[in-house]
Parts: sequence; C-alpha cells; structure tokens
Amino acid sequence: MPPNSSPGDPIETFTLFILISTQKDNINAILDEQVVFTRYCKAQLFLLCWVGKPNLYCTWIARDTLQQMI
Repeated sequence: MPPNSSPGDPIETFTLFILISTQKDNINAILDEQVVFTRYCKAQLFLLCWVGKPNLYCTWIARDTLQQMI
C-alpha cells in the first residue's frame, strides 16, 4: 500500500500495452516517469513519445518492457 494511505483509499491501477516489433529508434523521447502502486506491487512507468506520432499517441510503458526495447 502507498505511504500515507488508509485501507479505504482507492488504489491507482494501470493497464500495460504490449508493443510488438517496436525498436529503440522509434522512441522519440521519454516525457515522464512515475511509480504506481497496486494492491500487490509497485511498478515504475515511463511515458514515451514515438517518432512521427503526435502526442496523442504517447504511451505509458513499464520499466521492464522499456529495458527490453533498448
């Protein structure tokens, strides 16, 4: 559970999108980073901006997925 939270507080959840055939040269920039707590663990996420795509298509990617891409 996140620090300074009580049992009745909502827990932020997230959905990870699996990217197929993504290469490191398709990443334009890492725009943001955050740590998300779930009921069972915490995950470090990165907001990626893709080459040739508008910001509307920026994607949150887990650290493990990002490490596999680069």
